[in-house]
This record gives sequence, structure tokens and C-alpha cells, in this order.
Amino acid sequence: MNAILLVLVLLLAGSTEGSTAAVEPPAPGHAGAIPSGAAQKALKGLRGVRFTDTDGALGGGEWVFDTFAVIPNPTTGHGPVAGVHRASFTPPSPRPASGIESPDYLNIPVASDGDAADLFRRVRGTAHPDLRGEMSEGYRRFLERLKK
Repeated sequence: MNAILLVLVLLLAGSTEGSTAAVEPPAPGHAGAIPSGAAQKALKGLRGVRFTDTDGALGGGEWVFDTFAVIPNPTTGHGPVAGVHRASFTPPSPRPASGIESPDYLNIPVASDGDAADLFRRVRGTAHPDLRGEMSEGYRRFLERLKK
């Protein structure tokens, strides 16, 4: 059942690009923090944007912002999650319900507006004018893990 829900959410997330949809509700059973509606809209607007990992936090090189959804992260089981992939990598379509776990595809935990603000800055190269806040412990741990 969870696999079907994940596929449906990912499909729906792609179909709402550019809309003025309200805050995406958390997936059933999710009780953790989620970014605000403004942060969710900002991240969903990054879909397909190619960017350079200038500080090497993601492993360096060229990346593409794939998706953002308020679902459990396929890697950690906690949500919400943003997916980015190396520009040289083509993710399977449709995405597998279990998610993609690869050095070329990263599932980034995004639980706060601070996480969203930092990720937006990494992708766009400039800060989002309306996003502020502290980064979550999960997001900080994710970035630290990549540095090793």
C-alpha cells in the first residue's frame, strides 16, 4: 500500500508544477515537521533546474533538481524529501516505488524552511527572498555524511 501511495504522490507532485496549490499535506502516518507552503512551492518550482555544486557538499559537479514531495524519504524512511541527480544520470521513469538510492541520485531530507532555504540557495545560487529559519538536524547530518 505504501508503495502505491508513493507512486501516486510522485505522479501528482509532477502534475502540480506552476499551480497555486496549498501546502501539501503529509503522507498518512507522517507526524514530523514539514516546510511551510511557501517553502514547498519554492522547492517544487526548482524541478528540472540544472546547477553546479560549487562547494562540493553534494560531491561536486553538475546536478539536476528532480522533485520535492511530503512523503517518507526512500533512503531514511523519514520525510519530506527532495531528489537531485547528477546531470549525467537519467533516473528511471516512472520512479520505482522504493525510491532511487545511488551515488548519482540523492534523497535529501527537507523538514524545515531553513533546509528549503539552504537547498534553494545551492540550486539557484542566490537566497530565496522569503525563506528563513534554522536547518534541521537531519539535513545537517545529511550534508555532513556527504563530506566524508
